Amino acid sequence: MSRRALRLSVVGLGLASASCSGLRLPPSMSGGAIARTAENVSRSIVNNPECDKLKADIPVQEEYSLGGAVALNWVRRGGGLMLANASEKQLHQYLNTVGRNLAAQSSRPTLQWTFGALQDPESFDAVSAPGGYVFLTRGLLQGVDNEAQLAGVLAHEIAHITLKHALTRYGETQVAQCKVNSALKLRLDSLTDKVVDSIVANGFGKEDEFSADELAVHLLVSAGYEPQEYIQFLGKIPDSRRGFANHPRKADRIKRLVTLLETSKNPGEDFPELPAATQGLVKPPLPSGFAVVKTRAPQTH
Repeated sequence: MSRRALRLSVVGLGLASASCSGLRLPPSMSGGAIARTAENVSRSIVNNPECDKLKADIPVQEEYSLGGAVALNWVRRGGGLMLANASEKQLHQYLNTVGRNLAAQSSRPTLQWTFGALQDPESFDAVSAPGGYVFLTRGLLQGVDNEAQLAGVLAHEIAHITLKHALTRYGETQVAQCKVNSALKLRLDSLTDKVVDSIVANGFGKEDEFSADELAVHLLVSAGYEPQEYIQFLGKIPDSRRGFANHPRKADRIKRLVTLLETSKNPGEDFPELPAATQGLVKPPLPSGFAVVKTRAPQTH
């Protein structure tokens, strides 16, 4: 789903442009000297094995640190968490039960998975952050008809995290800024603020969204949910919703998933979770307490 966390733009490319343009050269330098200086800087940016090491696997503690900063930003932007009363707290327990069951089917079951509902009643959105943070807005929750649809949204966000879409961009950004800074003899500053801003400002790219959808279907079937319900839910995304420009159209996402499920029925397809018949896959009703998403908590002053 949308923001779902997120596409990280390669901030380093912008940094390279800004940093180089801000480099002041002595007025006495000849054109040839300027050209040689620029060439040396460019070579240093490209050839720096120490910087390249930064795109290796990000340590999990660093992932939690980055994810916590991103998650806090999402909570602030979403008007806070729905924890005003016992009913809303019960909703969170339910979200975490469904979410952690899905996460247990993933390749990263040991992350400290945390699922939450945001107060925002206007946005039809779900977001995620590295380290296992997943949030759904009240506006989106109001559009959920059954547990299978809810599971589909959660599974998509889980997929973004397990596929490390945000961490991949983070590593690329670290490498880019490191090369620029070392070439210009600058200090390598913390990227956390830049990365958080980038996550909030940009959505994931089309291929990241498609891959998260595909993995979400695998997780749904592994957990016993009817994947067609997720496809039906995607059709509810408002056309007027303010999403990220990089996101694919919902029609394209639906088309891909329909094709995936059709081809997966053929012998030899790499979809071992999908049974020959799907009668065993379920779409449980939502608990009665889920109705709290329809009610706004009284404002306190």
